[in-house]
Amino acid sequence: MLVLLLGVLDRVACWWAENEGTGVLEKRGAENATVKVNDLPFLTSLIGGSINQVDVTIPRLDIAAEGGAIPITAVRAQINQLDLTASRLNIDKIGQVRAEGNLSQEAFAQLVAKKVPGVKVKLEAGKLVFATQKWGQEILAEGQLSLAGGADGLTPTLVVKPTALKTELPRYLQARLKLPEFLPPINIPITGLPANVQLSAVEVKADHLKFKLTGKNIPLQKNSLS
Repeated sequence: MLVLLLGVLDRVACWWAENEGTGVLEKRGAENATVKVNDLPFLTSLIGGSINQVDVTIPRLDIAAEGGAIPITAVRAQINQLDLTASRLNIDKIGQVRAEGNLSQEAFAQLVAKKVPGVKVKLEAGKLVFATQKWGQEILAEGQLSLAGGADGLTPTLVVKPTALKTELPRYLQARLKLPEFLPPINIPITGLPANVQLSAVEVKADHLKFKLTGKNIPLQKNSLS
């Protein structure tokens, strides 16, 4: 009977923690988030002051960036070593987090258009294709996507860079179109990441971009669960 009671208490405590975690994420704009605590038995972790592993899924999470929020979809994250405060009602620090999510082609194109009106970008076979107008004609170019530290060397920044013209033009016109002067690199600083969380990679897929984030020793003392 005691074993059964402890089992029920363990599940109730785990359910409470998952719901509290979901509530915290939703307050920060993560709609319909799902939090799953993988520690068994959970009460042992709670008493010990540290939750070992939590899996999080979020259908959509908006991250602040220059030119507007970046809507990341299908977010999946694994969080390890959540250190609790002495009261056990708040998370003091996250030891490690790994996450990934997608940015749709349409949302990416809108970000670029806000930074450089008149320039369109789309994804084709895992490559970036730019389109703009010159001399009454559409000019196409291929490009690449990379990460940089921004002007301050710290702010994670998407660098969208045209690398080669695709449009065939008469020789005298071709000579007048030079990269990067004609289509300079486009920098999109990402300002909304929490402290100690880094954008570790961005991959170009067939119809979306895949973002990967990592973080260590992330302080959360101000983000109460109570």
